Amino acid sequence: MIRFDNRDCGHSTRLRSAASTRNLPGAIARALLRLPVRAPYTLDDMADDAAALLTALEIGRAHVVGASMGA
Repeated sequence: MIRFDNRDCGHSTRLRSAASTRNLPGAIARALLRLPVRAPYTLDDMADDAAALLTALEIGRAHVVGASMGA
C-alpha cells in the first residue's frame, strides 16, 4: 500500500504565494458562480502527481482507491 499527501496537504510543500490561497472564500464564491478561478494547479496536475509517483516507484500496474480529494 502506498499513501501520499496531495499538494498543500499534510507534510507536502505548501504554495503560500498563490493568489487563490490568499482569498479562498472569494475563489469558492467565484467557482460557485461558474466564474473563472485562477488556481496554482488543477485536479489534472494532482492526478499527474499520482501517476508520476507510480512511475518513480517503477510500478507498472496498480489498483487505485481514494476518498474525497484522494479519489
